[in-house]
Amino acid sequence: DIEIVADHNHLTVDEVIQYHTENHYLVYMIGFMPGFPFLGGLSPRLHTPRKEEPRIKIDAGSVGIANN
Repeated sequence: DIEIVADHNHLTVDEVIQYHTENHYLVYMIGFMPGFPFLGGLSPRLHTPRKEEPRIKIDAGSVGIANN
């Protein structure tokens, strides 16, 4: 869905990757599963609304972005 984030924010896919990887995040908590942190400090350039219908299966290595 990286293309959705790019389209919503008028960015290229490469710019989405750049904004995501260059940012410093704050870990608010580690979630209910190991390796599932809740992070803050997302670049405003990547703010994207939640999907109307969430996915049932998420691939390993996925990054979830919802609003900010």
